[in-house]
Amino acid sequence: MSGWLCRFEKYRSDKLLLDTRRAQLRVMLDRYGYARSDDRVIPVLNAISELESSLGEAEKELDSYVASAPTPREAAKRADEKLFLTYRYLHNMTMEETAEEMCVSRDTVYRIRRRIAN
Repeated sequence: MSGWLCRFEKYRSDKLLLDTRRAQLRVMLDRYGYARSDDRVIPVLNAISELESSLGEAEKELDSYVASAPTPREAAKRADEKLFLTYRYLHNMTMEETAEEMCVSRDTVYRIRRRIAN
């Protein structure tokens, strides 16, 4: 699993844990009538505080990743460019052969070439 995917999964599990801790705190305060200063409540409050802090940092990091990730259209263009370069220059194919291998028109191959050149 990639590093970013691990971070997203950890964020998700931490968020679920935070919801669980908040529910636990509500039960302790409402049902059992514990005070916030009770020795049994303090560890739960500390855990909630730590989770909120780490989740806040993780949200900023993940937001920056999402903002910098290419759109699906950009990713498709990059994949087409990579295929074009592979067929045309590594496999030494003509433009027509490259178009046929990529299952696109010859005009599209020329557009991809122009896009790479710019």
